[in-house]
This record gives sequence, C-alpha cells and structure tokens, in this order.
Amino acid sequence: MSFEAKNNAPAEQTVLRRDDRFLRREYRKVLFPVMFSVLGGVINALIDSVFVSRRIGVSGLTAVNLSMPVYLVLCMLGSLIASGAAVLSARAEGRDDLHTAERLYHTALTAGLCAGALVTLLGLVFLGPLSGFLTGRGSVRAEVEAYCRVTLAGSAVYVMGYIPLYYLQLEGKTAQISRMIAIMVGADAVLDYVLLYPLDLGMTGAALASVAAMLVSCAYGFAALSSGFSNYRFRIRGMNLRGLGEITRYGSPAALGNLYDAGKLLAVNTFIFAVAGESAAAVWAVLNTLSELSMVVTLGAARSGSAMVGVYCSARENDGIRTLVRLECIAGTILSGLFALAAVLLSGAIEALYRLSEPMKLPLLCLGVGVIFNTLCCVMETCFNSEGRIALSNLLVALRRLILPVAALPLLRAAGTTMWLFLPLSGLMSLAACLIIPAALSKRSEATDRPLSRFLLLDDTLKRTRAVLDFSIPGEIGAVCEAAERIHDFCELHEMEPRLVMRLQLSIEELLNVIVTKNPGLESVDLRAFALEGITGIRIRCAGRNYNPFEDDDPEDDFLMGVRMLKKMADVTTHTFTLGTNSINIIFGRDKLEDQNGPQ
Repeated sequence: MSFEAKNNAPAEQTVLRRDDRFLRREYRKVLFPVMFSVLGGVINALIDSVFVSRRIGVSGLTAVNLSMPVYLVLCMLGSLIASGAAVLSARAEGRDDLHTAERLYHTALTAGLCAGALVTLLGLVFLGPLSGFLTGRGSVRAEVEAYCRVTLAGSAVYVMGYIPLYYLQLEGKTAQISRMIAIMVGADAVLDYVLLYPLDLGMTGAALASVAAMLVSCAYGFAALSSGFSNYRFRIRGMNLRGLGEITRYGSPAALGNLYDAGKLLAVNTFIFAVAGESAAAVWAVLNTLSELSMVVTLGAARSGSAMVGVYCSARENDGIRTLVRLECIAGTILSGLFALAAVLLSGAIEALYRLSEPMKLPLLCLGVGVIFNTLCCVMETCFNSEGRIALSNLLVALRRLILPVAALPLLRAAGTTMWLFLPLSGLMSLAACLIIPAALSKRSEATDRPLSRFLLLDDTLKRTRAVLDFSIPGEIGAVCEAAERIHDFCELHEMEPRLVMRLQLSIEELLNVIVTKNPGLESVDLRAFALEGITGIRIRCAGRNYNPFEDDDPEDDFLMGVRMLKKMADVTTHTFTLGTNSINIIFGRDKLEDQNGPQ
C-alpha cells in the first residue's frame, strides 16, 4: 500500500482530540505575571507623570510627555533584542536545541550592552539639538533637557531590563517576574517622593528615580534567572554577537512598534498643539499615559502565549497554536473591556488626579474602545511573528500603531467631529486589516500543494495526510491504557513491524504510568505521535515538577522497567524542561528497529 493511499484509508479508531486543559492551565499561570512585566515598560512614566504633575504642575507633565519619544526609542532597542532572541530561543527549545537557545541569550546580552552604551554616548553629545527637536519653541525645553539627560545616561539599564523579563517567561519562573516588577514599582514610587519632595531635584529627580528603580529590578531579574534550575546561566565565554541578524529580524515587529509609537506621538503632539492648544495637549498627555498603561492588557494577553506559540510552531503543532490564540483572544477581550469600563467610571477621579479643567469622559471612552480592538490585533501580530511571518507582522504593526492613527486624526477634524474618535476608528480599521490580509494570502495559497488556513496561515498538511496524531488525556492512571492503544493503532497504520508495535505500546503505557505517578495533580497530558520520512516519534508534554524519567534509572525499581526497555528500543530519547513544562521526545528509525527485531 502506498503512503498516500494508506493515509487516505478510513480510520477505524475513535477520534481523539487535543483539548485545552493543559494549555489553559499554563496560559493562566503566566498571564498575570507577564501582564505585570509589561507594566514595567510603562510604570516609570506613569508614576513620574503623577508625581511631576502634582509637584511641578502642567509644565512638568507636558515635559514628561514630550520626553516620551526618547524612552520609547530605548524600549524599541530593548524589545528588538530581547523579543527577537526570546522568539528564536523558544523555537530552538521546540527543536530541543538548548545549546542554540543559550547562545542566543548571550548574543542578546552582548548586543544590549553595546546598544545601551552607544545610545548614551550619542544622546549626551547631541542633547541640546535633541531637546530642541522635541520641544520646538516650547517653554518647557529646560525641563525636557533635564529629564532626557538622566534617561539617556541610563540607556543600558532600560535596554538590558527587557532580557530577564522575556527569559524568565521561557524558564517558567512566573513568580520571579512578579517580584522583579514589584521591586521596580516600589522603588520608583519611593524614590520619586524622596527626590521630588525632600530633595527637590525637579525633573532630574523624576528621571533619576526611574533609572535607579530599573537598575535594582534588572539586577534582581538576572539573579533570579540564574538561580535554581536554569537553561540560561551567564558565562563570560558565551558572550558573542552570533545570530544578531536573525535576532533583529524576529524582534523587528516589537521594536518597530515602539518606534512607530514614538513617530505617532510626535505627529499627534504637533497636530494637537497646532489645532487645539495647550489644554487639549494636556488631555492628550493623560490619554497617552493611560494608553501606555493599556499595554499591560494589549501586550500582556498576546505575549503570555508567544513563547509557547514559538515552541509549537517549530514543532508544527498547529492544534496547540490555535488553542493558544483562542485563549489569548478571550482573555484579551475580557481584560480590555474591563479596562475600558474602568476608564469611563474613573473619569472624574482622573480629572482630579491630573488637575485637568477639560472633561475626560468622552476621550476616555474613545481610548477604552480602541484598546479592545488593539488587543485583538496584537494577538494576531504576535502569532505571525512567532510563526516567522515577519513581513506580515511588521505590516500589521505599522498600520495599527502609526499609519491608521495618524491618517484618521486630520480626517475626523476635517469632518467636524471630535478628534478623539481617531483612537477607536484606527483600532477598528486595524482589526479589519488583521482579518482581510491573511484571508487574501490564504486564498492565494489554495493554488499550491500546501494551502494555508484562513486567518492564522497554518500549514495543516501533516494533519490532512494523517502523518501526525495529536490528542490529550487526563492526568490519571485510568486514561493511560487508552492513550497507549491509540499510539498502537497509529503505528500499525504506518506499517511498523507488529512485534515492535506491541512492545512500543507496552513501553509507552508504562512510561505514562511513571509520569502520572511521579507528578500527582496533573490535570492533562498532551501527546503527539508522528511518522515522517521513515522516522516515527512520540512527544509527551506535561506540567508538574522537573522530572526526566530516563534519568530516574534505579535498576532495583521494577516500576521503571518499561522506561528502561523504551530507552533501549528508541534511537533518541530527550527530555527538556522549558516554560515550566516537561517535554519528552522518543524517536525511532523505523527501518533500523525492524532490522533489530528480525524480518517481517
């Protein structure tokens, strides 16, 4: 029977499906710590703006907002290096290539130090022209220059701070992420008060508080990353710049997003100053600060699953990718809806906090609705980035974060309606682009031998040809026999030698029994069996403690007999512990194994 005919034969087994219990648990576990980590990217500006507005006044608040493009450029560099390296490290982990994953980590460290030092040098040399460019002929140039001087001096701290945030997520160290950001928030608030009130250092003190808080938080993050079990321990000999080109390519969507935000901020600042004056500029300063705060939801919902999507992309586990994207969309919609509701309900308090004379309810409603659309767009952009569709991700990021917002603002002004509608309108148009452009690419792929799915552009060839079997079982002993039976049927379908199939079934059954017994409390175990080019393999994913059954090799323990038998039968057995989960891979060279077991 030919391979194609064999795969088109009707299945005689019960269809098992991949459920979302395992991924739902892992996504929930990482969601709020990652959202909290995103807060680290905006909390300095938020805390500074509150303290400055109350201590220095509207001029200080305006200066912080006008200085924001400098901060965004540093965020751009940090996210360019850290996100690109983390995506590539996640993809390497999906291939069980931890050596490459670690090398990329050291490349990120080297690049971050070099980039930070270069920005500090250039920024301080050209501080005067930079301040003039940011303020034009404004009256707050001295405040902007003071704030930027300290921020630029601490460039390396801001750039390097992104690296532990991303890599702690890869290690599944979610509690350490939360502690890292808690340190930053607490230190920034305390230092802002001390430097602005008792010491009265003005804008210099506000910026110094942010840099010092980031430094302490960053130091803790790297210490936490290296402590305990870690795939990413620092080694001075590992410092290098190998793979920097690929890192910048994969990091470009996140990095360009910050650059586009800086461009959008400059354009909107200029437009509002020219058209509506200083009072509207103060409203926009508050909206922009809250928009940065909304990134906690927008980026947090998408980034929480991005590392897992990267791992699943390299393993071509499309069912897992779809499950993660669905979870991201549900969580993002709920959380962004709550953000919008809170913004409207707290409009009066926000007016009082920032001492604004302009009503804020309508601007805040526009901001909140726009956040809902932007969150869904960000989920799509992040997924395409993890898939390696960099050009598409960059296009969608450019539309959402620069082109459509800047284009919508003068159009609404010309139409005579409130200009704050540019926030939800640009978000709605961006979401339409996230659906229409992939659908068009999917339609075009139908003429090829590898058509892509409509919205996520996934290649389901393996599933269509039944070269893979994906399913989940409850983390309990009673479900193990059924899982082993399904793997038995799959191996028979792909014409493995009958005696080998029987031994494999018994060994897998005993291996799963060991995993479930050694990890009490497992909710679910995800399994994948695949048969490609003469190679048959099985991948088992589960949460729980870091446990490698192939190293738990006590010769006196009969409970491990099946594990020892399976290790002898397989060509390759590997175990990795990444993202806080165990991944066990068993690879068989089918022809070699059949020779060892005699002719059919």
